[in-house]
Amino acid sequence: MSEAAASPHASAPPNAGALRWLAIQNDLVSGLAHALSNRVATIDAAAYMLQFDSTDIPAQATILHGEAGRLETLVLALRSLPARRQAEAEPVLVADVVKEALAVHEHHDDLRGIPCETSIDPDVPPVHVDPIALQHALLVALTAARTAAGSTGVATLDVRAGGDMVQFTASARGAPGVAPDGGESDAAAISWLLHPHGGESDALPDGCAFRVRTLEAARRAGR
Repeated sequence: MSEAAASPHASAPPNAGALRWLAIQNDLVSGLAHALSNRVATIDAAAYMLQFDSTDIPAQATILHGEAGRLETLVLALRSLPARRQAEAEPVLVADVVKEALAVHEHHDDLRGIPCETSIDPDVPPVHVDPIALQHALLVALTAARTAAGSTGVATLDVRAGGDMVQFTASARGAPGVAPDGGESDAAAISWLLHPHGGESDALPDGCAFRVRTLEAARRAGR
């Protein structure tokens, strides 16, 4: 694949990828803040009920315990959102990061509830990348696919091994149209996120795709 084909967004301003990631990050933070607010409201209601002698204390304690667990999950999601530009690559299991990204993206301010079907080839090997950068790239790709899917389509995420790279393809099925920018800004954001680790990205009419190096390939290259 030529350099032009591998990077169709190369003509974008140098900071376009960072700005696009910042916009997606803001939507995710807003959604997570809303979820946190709901958890706090439930805890406040349970604490209020505990003031009364007739309160079913075991039931309220169960509610508080459950909400504490949900709060911890949301806090961990928030902690995963800042970019780590100086982070070192490490061995990463793809399925684990995909699961985490899907859970975080369910809180996106505008796209929550749009279904996403995921297919991961069981033969996909570990990759060599900063796991947070990979999660962020997946969040961008999911945003592109769910935007293209709209309210009537279905987003899809397909993960396949190919030579020295693992390919991630996010697109839409049964979509009413395509993403407004054809995925150019999303591909630019993924390139910005994964460039320190040798990642590559492409814009698609209904989403975007990207590739990261396998752990075995990185070891052969002495990384």
